[in-house]
Amino acid sequence: MQVLYFARRDKKSVEVCAVAPSLTKISEAIMVDDINQIHGSMPLHVLQKVQILQSKKIMDWQLYVENFKDHQDFVLRLTRKGYKGIPSTLTPIISGMQNEFQKIEYKPAKTMLRKKSK
Repeated sequence: MQVLYFARRDKKSVEVCAVAPSLTKISEAIMVDDINQIHGSMPLHVLQKVQILQSKKIMDWQLYVENFKDHQDFVLRLTRKGYKGIPSTLTPIISGMQNEFQKIEYKPAKTMLRKKSK
């Protein structure tokens, strides 16, 4: 399953924003600086709710997208990273978002490589 979650920068708390079935095999956490990096069939009003939450929490929280096998895997991996205050269930903080958060894809930032001149 794919989880969109907010994690405090001081690693004292984690809040689950949305949960969806996993479509890709991303194993590491991907930092989401701009919510427009996440695209798919996420409705506009849900995207706006996440943007509002992200703008309110920008100083203390970071938004991540990551794949997990189940809730135990979620707790285990975040505990290994040093997070405390992990939620006991994967219920999202935005109500009604479970059914709307489907087919999320991460759009990586484009990077340019420069050839070394001879």
